[in-house]
Amino acid sequence: MTAIGVPNPGWTFIDWSYGLSGSDPTNTFSVNGDMIIAADFGTTFTAAAAGSGSVSVRPAAALYPCASQVAISAAPDPGNYFALWGGAASGSQNPLPFSITSPTQKVTALFASVPAGQASLTVLAQGGGTASASPQTNKATIGGTVIISATPSDGQRFLGWTGDASGTENPLYLLMDTNKTVTAQFSRVPTLALTSASLPMALKISGADGDVWTIEASTDLRAWTSLLTVTNFYSFPVFFSDQASTNFQHRMYRAVLH
Repeated sequence: MTAIGVPNPGWTFIDWSYGLSGSDPTNTFSVNGDMIIAADFGTTFTAAAAGSGSVSVRPAAALYPCASQVAISAAPDPGNYFALWGGAASGSQNPLPFSITSPTQKVTALFASVPAGQASLTVLAQGGGTASASPQTNKATIGGTVIISATPSDGQRFLGWTGDASGTENPLYLLMDTNKTVTAQFSRVPTLALTSASLPMALKISGADGDVWTIEASTDLRAWTSLLTVTNFYSFPVFFSDQASTNFQHRMYRAVLH
């Protein structure tokens, strides 16, 4: 049989997943039983800054799969604070979880000067988890206190605070005596699992957003062969199929972090 991945306007074919693999939009294959195949399509996504600050997107990619999520973080320059999102996003939550649902979406972060008597607050996360401030704010009265919390993703754990805070207290009461940037550090433990016990082998990998993995296979746990490289997206596992698994009596797999 032959399957062809045909994208809608604004989207680009990325690869096949579940029962098929490869990046050729035309895929010829044999059917030996029940089979699920999926064509993955992606689009570009742009995040820009307006004012004195910078914007980062996790994970960074040329194309983002449809329905995947990214985390957009706004980091103000000294003397400034993040005010609000514009374009395809709104509000002032930072970092901001954002779902890729339309082609070529663009988000803008607006920065402004910190008012007299106040200090800016930027709360970031690295690894498998999210961080937030309560009350939700990007600036606070000098001398006031905000509570910052770290929430690990499933299978991950909170490692501690870095930047303008330290230790592992969670939640953490933070005295706003000056502009502060605090980062919650989380573990990055992946999960590599079978999604089907029949041949060809179908697997999925879930890890921290933005992690890039090389999937390797071996028949003796000594010599390993690289199969493909995948990138984890926020709350979006990667599915793939090892079409060559039918050629082996047994085969083991592992994921190697770049």
